[in-house]
Amino acid sequence: MATFHGIPLPTGDRYHAELLALFGPQAPPASPLRMGSDLYQDADAFRRFRHVFQTSFSAQLSLDHLRPGALAASSVISRFESAVRAVL
Repeated sequence: MATFHGIPLPTGDRYHAELLALFGPQAPPASPLRMGSDLYQDADAFRRFRHVFQTSFSAQLSLDHLRPGALAASSVISRFESAVRAVL
């Protein structure tokens, strides 16, 4: 979506955070999708959850720490899909 609308894609260590920000409340004017603050914050929390889950060794993972992100995943993905479909 960003490429189609001429928005340069981020690079580097913060790629996922910067990519998400391209569609958040402070998105560039060319962005076709501007998530509301609630969805953006929830999507960013899910992004952080995903990062911890993928980069931690199993000995470092705590079910109590992961539970909120895991339980929120379905809702965040569904709301994000709805936001994308609204602009397609």
